[in-house]
Amino acid sequence: MRGVSIKRVVKLDLSKDDWELYNSGAAFEVALKLNKEVAEAINGAESALDAMVAGDFVLDKYAEYGAADSEGYAVLRRIVEEVFAAYLGDFS
Repeated sequence: MRGVSIKRVVKLDLSKDDWELYNSGAAFEVALKLNKEVAEAINGAESALDAMVAGDFVLDKYAEYGAADSEGYAVLRRIVEEVFAAYLGDFS
């Protein structure tokens, strides 16, 4: 609708277990970084697809901690689907 602007703000507070990160000494800090950076990626996105692409970039950044494994992508997908109320199907 013309003249309507909807602003959403996503804030994440997921644990290393929620992200299903590898058990390492840095996992707690990585979860905090993921929360911040994934939220920024989603908040800056115009669409669900844009959010997934930006979020994938963040997960890839922390791949050595397990963030880019299928579990991390599943968490990202659930968040994006909820925020954008969109089913992404087989986005890969």
